[in-house]
Amino acid sequence: MIDVKSLIKKSIHRSKTNGKIKEALILSLFNQAIEKFFDDEINEKVRPLYFKEDKLTIASLSVSIVEGVKVKESQIIDYINENLNEDLVKKINYLT
Repeated sequence: MIDVKSLIKKSIHRSKTNGKIKEALILSLFNQAIEKFFDDEINEKVRPLYFKEDKLTIASLSVSIVEGVKVKESQIIDYINENLNEDLVKKINYLT
């Protein structure tokens, strides 16, 4: 007989693992988008931190770089979602 409790635990563990894999992929795709849309100087000064509840949070110590990313926010989000074949990222949050 199959233990339902263990099946539920396995399912929860798999969904958490899937979430972490998708988050890692989203962070990687953000870095690719920055490389695609900006020059090397910006690549070194902006970092994706985490993805939670359809929001990607990024950080930069430069307000001007954050403003540049904001200008291309919709293109970056489209790039990420197109490469995922899912509309997971809806917004980018900025930390400076």
